[in-house]
Amino acid sequence: MNKCVHVVYINDFFPELWSLTYPSISYYAKKIGADLNIIDQRKFPEWHMYYEKMQMYECGRNYDANFLLDADILIHPDFPDFTTVTKPHHIAFNDNFHATDHYYGVEDNIYFQRDGRDVGISTNAVISFKSTHDVWEPLDMDPNEAKKILKPHAFIDEYCLSLNMAKYGLKYTGITWEDWQRYYFVHLGNMGPKDTVLPNAYKVIENWKKNLK
Repeated sequence: MNKCVHVVYINDFFPELWSLTYPSISYYAKKIGADLNIIDQRKFPEWHMYYEKMQMYECGRNYDANFLLDADILIHPDFPDFTTVTKPHHIAFNDNFHATDHYYGVEDNIYFQRDGRDVGISTNAVISFKSTHDVWEPLDMDPNEAKKILKPHAFIDEYCLSLNMAKYGLKYTGITWEDWQRYYFVHLGNMGPKDTVLPNAYKVIENWKKNLK
């Protein structure tokens, strides 16, 4: 299977953390025989930086399976091939929320109405297959129009994927659906405020090293 792991890392925003997460991601991609694509250039400068994840629509188009990761994720050496933990013809992500809590107009949007699941996607880790690649389709609106949709603390990339999941009726599953699996796949951004991210990263790595001995 032709597959790729993608990471958005632009403007060298946290080099101390990247020096820890990149080796784990790079090793993982090599271990499972996947290409590794670092998205390091902006193509949608008029949008929020997070919207650069929509580059996946083009750069992932020729792969059978894609795995987009945030740059603050650590992957354990024993984490399995992402294509084996995701059902075919699904998308997969770890965290979600009620779309109505994050976006205005969900109740009136024909796609969210028809879909009926009221699911918003947290985009820190998302898996797609060729049959579900529509999840990455860019929005058909301008940035000013999009801003009117977002409630406080909402992000445009998450709205885009959530809308596409509803629009195309895509089935979804988890990546680490059991709590014990989170040991092998750590989103550091979920572990506390930014000033604790780096210390937490070192703790995770040291714990992994100790248990690998």
